[in-house]
Amino acid sequence: MQALVYTKDKELPKLQQVEVPLPAPKDNEILIKVEASCLNNAEISKFRDLITAGKNILPLGLTNETKPKANGKILGTDVAGVVVDVGSKVTKFKKGDQVFGITGYFYDAWAEYSCLAEKNAALKPSNLSFEESAAIPTTGGTALAALRKAAIKPKQKVLVNGATGGVGLFVLQMAKNAGAYVTAVCSTKNIELVKKYGANEVVDYQQEDVTAQHLKDKYDVIIVINGYHPISDYQRILRYSGHLVIIGGKFSQTVSAILLGPLMTLGRKKQIGATSLIALRGNWMSDLAEMAEKKQIQPYLDHVFSWNEIDQALEYAVKEHTKGKVAIKIGDDK
Repeated sequence: MQALVYTKDKELPKLQQVEVPLPAPKDNEILIKVEASCLNNAEISKFRDLITAGKNILPLGLTNETKPKANGKILGTDVAGVVVDVGSKVTKFKKGDQVFGITGYFYDAWAEYSCLAEKNAALKPSNLSFEESAAIPTTGGTALAALRKAAIKPKQKVLVNGATGGVGLFVLQMAKNAGAYVTAVCSTKNIELVKKYGANEVVDYQQEDVTAQHLKDKYDVIIVINGYHPISDYQRILRYSGHLVIIGGKFSQTVSAILLGPLMTLGRKKQIGATSLIALRGNWMSDLAEMAEKKQIQPYLDHVFSWNEIDQALEYAVKEHTKGKVAIKIGDDK
């Protein structure tokens, strides 16, 4: 089968389209013919420095070599496709099922075929395309982890900082579904988008500081995606018994939330912490599938590329301030 394999050649990142062996599913896995995937930061970050430096995108090195280097890895983690084989212990899926899900350890999605653990897959929502379905697992799962950590209740005031990215748009929708009054932070050009996805109010960060003093003690829950303000700034606008959840962003910010959060809230009912996809337990993929089927969440696709345009897709993701997700159609016929 064909796959997009990542290697480093003299410390330069390289992506090669090569022939690799067809994987065989383990007892608890399904093998799918991959129809679509999506870009995530795990992949984009590998090429960001090269692209930002203004070097020709061709060093990505799309070739047709017959085999990858020994240290090569197939990139990608979000997938949607059709089941072609199942392991001996699989009970939820059968051949021909249309599914979506997440591969293991952020690798193995950008290939014509990929294996998924049964627990990390769900039936594809009937109302979504393969590309839309592939946009859900990583970012939708991260949003779900944040919502569960924040324990949002009806009528609470929720602030979503970083509202137009893949995670942010899912957080908006999930918070709205929970009955919250949601304020989204975005730029001027994205105000209509966040309103469409559930925002009751909008803070335009180009016009106003989201942590301004006059907003003191305003929010019951603050969810920050890839933020840059110090934790103390967010704490000021958080109500006495509020929750602050950090997702991504500066490493120092995440560390502060995990290590210093408990100290910063001593003697108070405030809770400060960080979360990610790995915090999820149980049938979270099935939960996301049900939300999508009921039209409680709707992925936003900023752009769709063929996997033969993967170099363009990566450059677009690095250079443009993308909204939602960038999808990749997988296969030679795409």
